[in-house]
Amino acid sequence: MMNSIKRKELYQERKEQGLCPRCGKKNKKSQFVNCADCRAYYRGHSTSSSEQKARYQARLKNNLCPRCGRKHGKNYKNKLCQLCIRNLLNKREA
Repeated sequence: MMNSIKRKELYQERKEQGLCPRCGKKNKKSQFVNCADCRAYYRGHSTSSSEQKARYQARLKNNLCPRCGRKHGKNYKNKLCQLCIRNLLNKREA
């Protein structure tokens, strides 16, 4: 693995040479720094995370556990259900 300084230097070198800084492919004359493949990958990555955020907020609004979607009781104060809290605590201990 490269450390962060070498990675930044490699990124800058590729960018100055007109290559895609992420993958190193020759970048056609374009207004974008990254190649089309890298842009498509990150565009897809950001849309999936925004969908997850929207689902989380919708579940919170409807009084559901945002992680698993189980219904909370009317007087339940926590955001996560008891099962999800137990699972998180077990992961932290391991």
